[in-house]
Amino acid sequence: QQTSVKIQEALPIGRIQFDRCRMYGREEHIAKLQGALHRVNKKSQNQSGNHTEFVLIDGLSGSGKTVLATSVQGDVERAPKGAFLQGKFDLAVREEPYSALASAFQDLCGQASDILGKEAFDQFQEETAKNLDPQELGFLHIIIPSLSRIVPVPTTSTETDAHVRNSFKMNDQKKLLHSGFVKFIRLAGS
Repeated sequence: QQTSVKIQEALPIGRIQFDRCRMYGREEHIAKLQGALHRVNKKSQNQSGNHTEFVLIDGLSGSGKTVLATSVQGDVERAPKGAFLQGKFDLAVREEPYSALASAFQDLCGQASDILGKEAFDQFQEETAKNLDPQELGFLHIIIPSLSRIVPVPTTSTETDAHVRNSFKMNDQKKLLHSGFVKFIRLAGS
């Protein structure tokens, strides 16, 4: 048997170009994100009320999470009631609970009235104030300052406020924060 080897000349620089806007090898991930958007749109059209899905993307630093997420951003924003939230975990603030989610919801709270429209925004304000107790709201206002655009900061004494700010390490306070955050996410998605 003969083996043939073909040597090809080196390609000149600039001859191989990749489209900067296209992701390579992430078709499956993009399809999953678009599938979630499709399910939400389909269920919202077929059922009364809203259907919500939150998609969290995780992975190693530099693995393309941001590019993956922004590849479907336009589709999400064009969808009826679509909201694209983006938050990044920052190692510098790793001691702050929910820092990535808090940064995403910081933007949502700032845009809520524009995204929802007056009637839905008023209902969201009412439901948020009704379903979160003052302590939960106090914690959420600390990590999501723009929440004050939706519900006012609960009135607390300076001493109580200082206690709340310094108590994230206490187990009961963590449970309270978690409970408030979960309730707020559910309300934001309804």
